[in-house]
Amino acid sequence: MARITSKRLKVSDLVIQEIKLMVREGTLRQGDKLPNQNEFSQQLGVSRPSLREALSQLTKMGIIQQNPGVGTILLTEHPDLWVDRPLPPMITDSTATLELTEARSSIEALMVELATERITKNELAMLAGSIETMKTALRNDDYRTYLSEDVKFHYQIANASHNRYIIHMFITIRGLMEKFMDDIFEHFPELLDNSFEHHQKIFDAISSRDTERAIAEIRLHIEDIQLSLTKYYKETSGG
Repeated sequence: MARITSKRLKVSDLVIQEIKLMVREGTLRQGDKLPNQNEFSQQLGVSRPSLREALSQLTKMGIIQQNPGVGTILLTEHPDLWVDRPLPPMITDSTATLELTEARSSIEALMVELATERITKNELAMLAGSIETMKTALRNDDYRTYLSEDVKFHYQIANASHNRYIIHMFITIRGLMEKFMDDIFEHFPELLDNSFEHHQKIFDAISSRDTERAIAEIRLHIEDIQLSLTKYYKETSGG
């Protein structure tokens, strides 16, 4: 019988709590495949949309992996170490937004430092491909393609760090960033041109194996966003 009875939280949050409990009790172990969505939603006594929302959150946290045609696999146990995922900040939430950019600056600085030292020729070629795709998208005013490639560019840098924990942290924060980035470019379309210039400079520094410059460029990229946000909050608050 499903133990989900509380109404204080969203159903998807309660589903996550239930999965944590199953891991603690040993019902689910690392590497296990979760039941299919029809069976699992019936087992938990929740709707499939609520289950899908919970599984999406766990995927972004790096806790599970959803493989079409294969199933959903539990990647890690130790539920006490699972970080409760904060809600993606909207641009109107100044505290959460600035906290996110602050965290991103520190995580990506380390990510870029390691990637500059460890990136392979093949990974560098893929990064160059992203730069070309972003340039073309910008020229064609194709905002959606640009945004998608922007996220891909940063993921490729994370992957080039060759550090599983750095990749995990980036995937977690990336899930929070995606909706937020939509808001950013909607309110500050001028950041698109600035964004590409920053990405080009980050790529050039990584290509040159210039660690100090790569770190400085990623920090300048995120600082540019922070400055625009700070100005926006002052103007909208009347300060």
